[in-house]
Amino acid sequence: MELRKATAAGLFVEFRDSLGNSAGSAVYFDWQGRALPAVGDQFACSVHSPRARTPRRMAGRVTHRAFDVQTDDAGKPCVWVRLVVDVGVDCAPAVNKRGRAGFEVSRN
Repeated sequence: MELRKATAAGLFVEFRDSLGNSAGSAVYFDWQGRALPAVGDQFACSVHSPRARTPRRMAGRVTHRAFDVQTDDAGKPCVWVRLVVDVGVDCAPAVNKRGRAGFEVSRN
């Protein structure tokens, strides 16, 4: 399969503690058209944890990013992205560098 252009069909996020154990995960099936966090970026979201019954908000730094090319039911290529986020890394709050536009960029 030759891939010339594809958008991220979905995003799988795994949060890990300082020992490398899974602290929680999140899946987004509708990530099309959104920017992907790069390695070093701060990322925060609501996650499902094996230790808690209800989802909770977690934040950390992206330490790994992987891409998996698959085909959808129509045979078109789609890309799933896997992020590993380390919650053991000290995170600075995101800085709003565009003022009133509301676009926030994390400090790398």
